[in-house]
Amino acid sequence: MKILVIDANCIAHLAKHSKKGLTYGEMETGVIFGFLEQIKILANKFKTNKFIFCWDSKKSKRKELYPDYKRHRHKEKTEIEQIEDNIAFKQFYDLRTSILPKLGFKNIYIQTGYEADDLIAATVKENCDSHNGEFDFIVVSTDDDLLQLLDHCDIYNPKTKKLESIATFSEEYGITPNMWSGIKSITGCTSDNVKGIEGVGIIKAIAYVTKKLNKGKIYDRIINEGPTISKRNAPLVHLPMIGTIIITPVENEVFHILDFIDIFEKYGFKSFLKKESLGQWKRLFNMES
Repeated sequence: MKILVIDANCIAHLAKHSKKGLTYGEMETGVIFGFLEQIKILANKFKTNKFIFCWDSKKSKRKELYPDYKRHRHKEKTEIEQIEDNIAFKQFYDLRTSILPKLGFKNIYIQTGYEADDLIAATVKENCDSHNGEFDFIVVSTDDDLLQLLDHCDIYNPKTKKLESIATFSEEYGITPNMWSGIKSITGCTSDNVKGIEGVGIIKAIAYVTKKLNKGKIYDRIINEGPTISKRNAPLVHLPMIGTIIITPVENEVFHILDFIDIFEKYGFKSFLKKESLGQWKRLFNMES
């Protein structure tokens, strides 16, 4: 069974930027429309209606370990930027708590202290181990930290439209996926404000762990600073983060076209209500009337 495991915050953020300004009456609806549009695109591309949606928790266990974690994302914003964020995050919340459940989706995960990445990792690892290959997982995200999961799934980047597999990863990097978290513990992660060894990027780190880098200033820096920085960063970059993550069994779902119509009408999604589009939704999700 092919299952798409969605980094829901990632998809919602992409929609926030690509559908900015879309409204219905006085409601801002761009995030919701863009998110649902992406669901339709993905269902068609991968020929499946099985989705698991993983969401970030507001509280962060990583920030408890490393107070600077993602700190640069919380820089002071203008009043307009803050209003825009509040409007967008209201749509994130509505998607998770009311819209997706109304449409019939049951596999919606969030857990206090953990990020979507942790829930994605726990989901694919636990189900792969317990179901002996019954599930064929494709993770949908732009986050390269997830590359460490390629022993258990493929990863589709909705921004680049690239599908990464263990074969393409090994060809590109010359290492195995289970080495990726070690690489990231050395390099750090700019997007999460996790500092690595100065001057050490992915290429240098791979050269070091594969014994191709064995002298010079960068090598000396890795030898001298690496153990301390790697020890600090390891729990920040490893997926899932160590802790008790509760993953429920994948639930079966039944979809009804009238539920989809109700949502499309409520938010004024006229393009989804056209006969051809409704037919596509109905076919993709094997809907009952």
